[in-house]
Amino acid sequence: DHAGFLPVSINDTSQNTIGNIFQIAGGKVYLQSVNGFYIFDSAHNNFRPVDFGISNLKINTQLFTYYNHTIFFIAGESVYSFDPDNNKLKNLPVKSIFSMEAISDDKLLLSDWDYVTSEYNFKTSVISRIDISHFLSRQSDSFFYIHHAVKLDTDHYIVSSLKGLLEFNTGTGSFKPMHLFYRGRPLNVERAYAMYKDSDETIWIGYDGGILFFSAKERN
Repeated sequence: DHAGFLPVSINDTSQNTIGNIFQIAGGKVYLQSVNGFYIFDSAHNNFRPVDFGISNLKINTQLFTYYNHTIFFIAGESVYSFDPDNNKLKNLPVKSIFSMEAISDDKLLLSDWDYVTSEYNFKTSVISRIDISHFLSRQSDSFFYIHHAVKLDTDHYIVSSLKGLLEFNTGTGSFKPMHLFYRGRPLNVERAYAMYKDSDETIWIGYDGGILFFSAKERN
């Protein structure tokens, strides 16, 4: 015990690289590594491996996301959807992924290094490329990648992207520019380095100009 901290062991004797520690809906805590995922066992104060039913699965520790009870991750040339409660694993093909953000239990927005962003639907196994020029009248090209996505309400997300801040409607699959103002003047948020929604429904954004925040309830 050092200043209130206790060591936590990992049930893995192989060479490993640790990625993220996160908590999904229901309170379960997981640890991500290149060799797989581990669930925290509070009774034994350790992380035990989660059995995917697939051996030798090397996981990308830089790219992963989760939504509610579902974990999404990259391994090899596939993106996987894993439901640990029902032990269901699905996959779809990917290549050179730049970023990915979960928008539901079975949908992802994925951007690759060729400036292409697509919606991946694990329920239907359909991959749909997004042509952003259809939604933004001033854009003459379809180059598009996302940095972050944060849920505003049931059907809407705020997305930071190559085209600036956008509002994404999950019901219609449409995008529109999102304009933020401070003391009556527009804020130029070309790129957000971090976005977060707290328990009070306040959206926090870190960008070149500093840190800004606004209420998701009062955005209209």
